Amino acid sequence: MSFGFLLILYGVALGYQNPSENWIIAAIGGISGIITEFIGATFLFVYKSSIAQADKYAAILERMNFVGMAMQMLDSIAEAPQSDRSSTVNAAESLQNAKIEMAKVLLEKLGNDQP
Repeated sequence: MSFGFLLILYGVALGYQNPSENWIIAAIGGISGIITEFIGATFLFVYKSSIAQADKYAAILERMNFVGMAMQMLDSIAEAPQSDRSSTVNAAESLQNAKIEMAKVLLEKLGNDQP
């Protein structure tokens, strides 16, 4: 974009030095500078929109990751045997309850992050 600006300045400088002889060169320099600036602005606009799209894509992946982690935690919970209720079963139940709570927290975060 700075090259386009320099072309515009060059065209204006030639136009001021000798307007009767250099008006064609000055006009060509000015027009080419404007075209270069337009192309540079177009590239910046495309870059901005592609960065915004990448940001949205990353947010979607993050939400999918939260759901996947919550589902994996819930799937890892095994059924405790009903006949044998000892201290290991109580520890397993507390572990299950902790996993369920972590899954709830992840899913709540997912609900809070949505626009």
